Amino acid sequence: MSSVASPSRWNPWPIALIAFFTLAILSIAGFVVFCTMHPEELVAPDYYEQEIRYQGHLEKMARARELKGRLSLRYDRATKVIQVGMPAEAFGPSAAGHIDLYRPSSRLQDLVIKLNPSQGANQTIDASKLSPGLWRVRVSWSNAGQEYWAEEKVILETLSSTLNPNRLPPLPRAATVSVGQGPPLPPITNNKSSILDSKSRPRLNPGLPG
Repeated sequence: MSSVASPSRWNPWPIALIAFFTLAILSIAGFVVFCTMHPEELVAPDYYEQEIRYQGHLEKMARARELKGRLSLRYDRATKVIQVGMPAEAFGPSAAGHIDLYRPSSRLQDLVIKLNPSQGANQTIDASKLSPGLWRVRVSWSNAGQEYWAEEKVILETLSSTLNPNRLPPLPRAATVSVGQGPPLPPITNNKSSILDSKSRPRLNPGLPG
């Protein structure tokens, strides 16, 4: 008997592999063409000037850390005033600079205040119009030919945000009823007529004894 050959099944793997590698090569070639047509400089044109400014900023920070006195902040909730304590050894009549009030949650509320040498080392800032929350106080100043930069944090709070336990209203007392003030209870009478005779009571189950 002659055997009938079964038809061979179509194998899609060779075509799928060819299509996959073709698409990968075309994607890489397209990405290369796109990069060559849209060049991007990784270095800014004024990178040297930016590096100098950044290095100068680091020197200001290091110079402020070397001072014996540090920048201090104190917020008075009653008067709504921020007191900025400048290092006395690096602040004199010829000092100049500015105070930056930076609010991380909203840059639209940032403020720049010029230093007032006539106030001395203790600068005062009116915080009545500032929103409560976290503020960063950055001070950049110069004195006797030296430049400094320092930063501190302050949290502005209102009087209503702090609760005083002594001013809390007293808790309402639970209502109490006196036994002597209540209405008299009715007397208990031994009325036999109100008690049903065991023989006259209806039985729930006739099969059970009453």
